[in-house]
Amino acid sequence: MLSMKYVWAVTSLLALAGCGGNPFTGDPEDPTDPTPPANNQPVVVPSALSNNITKVVYTPGATPAESTLKIQIQGLDTTPLLATWAYTPSLNVPGYTAFSIQQSSIDRMFVALAATSPDGSVSAQVAGDGGLNNTSFSGANYTRTGAFTPPTTATGNVHYAGTYAGLLNGGGNGSGLIPPPSGLDPTQTPGQPARVTGDVALTANFSDNQVEGQIFNLSLIHI
Repeated sequence: MLSMKYVWAVTSLLALAGCGGNPFTGDPEDPTDPTPPANNQPVVVPSALSNNITKVVYTPGATPAESTLKIQIQGLDTTPLLATWAYTPSLNVPGYTAFSIQQSSIDRMFVALAATSPDGSVSAQVAGDGGLNNTSFSGANYTRTGAFTPPTTATGNVHYAGTYAGLLNGGGNGSGLIPPPSGLDPTQTPGQPARVTGDVALTANFSDNQVEGQIFNLSLIHI
């Protein structure tokens, strides 16, 4: 198992994630009158967040089982590059739909968690494997449909509260893994990522482009 653990996460505060042309990055030219991003400005996921993920196609369905997820990740996953991940209800967490992919019993197992805002305008996904050969591949993504409209109370503080979901590159008990062949050395056995859940509270100010908050009530799901 990896000696270092990394958590990649997505929260259900998807309305905030949909502020595409992120209003919280960079300093405005005039701090007293910042220029908001154009309403048609495309969402650009920061590389520090996308990490190994290069493309995501997520189509929410009427039910979780009808949802589809395709991910292209720069890691040893599968063929084709933009692969279809299987809906995996046994790994669902409240508010998030789980998907997974594993090409064979000795290949990496990847898990993804996806969610969509209640109005369907914003979605986000996090994906990663459980580790093999002392490395892992992971990242997150979010998208927005339509224009971004700041809250009407943009001159003051806006508060957000919701749930949190993430993946840990190790710690899962292997319940979703394809059973490895008999006699395989444990160091060559793929790991299954554990899931992390919790709550999030954020305060944002759209006038001076500031945000603060915290993640709390964290819980690790091993199975």
